[in-house]
Amino acid sequence: MGQCANASAGFGTLGARLNHQWQVQETNWQASLSVGWQRAWGDRSPTTTLAFATGPDFTVSAAAIARNWAVIEVGIGASLGHSSRFNFVCSTTLANQSCQSESCLTQSTVPSHEARMALVRFTAH
Repeated sequence: MGQCANASAGFGTLGARLNHQWQVQETNWQASLSVGWQRAWGDRSPTTTLAFATGPDFTVSAAAIARNWAVIEVGIGASLGHSSRFNFVCSTTLANQSCQSESCLTQSTVPSHEARMALVRFTAH
């Protein structure tokens, strides 16, 4: 039988966010840029020992999480009316160990709600 194991990791991000808004005829546009440094601490590559009812114990290791990451997000959006907005956001995280990129299409019909749909996701290790 497997042993009980706990693993915990924490993440903190420090960065800056820039927004620029302008109007073309009746459409309000917004461009944004976000750049940050993300730091991970704790169990960044946890392992645990497991076993089936019959057979020897074996060890399972999680993929290692980088300690330091660069986080970059670029977006553009436009108002579609008084209560709806269309946004396109591309974000990426970069570290010496891996890279992850994601593009999201966001449509918001109520200012406090957002529905996100991932269009493209790329992960390389």
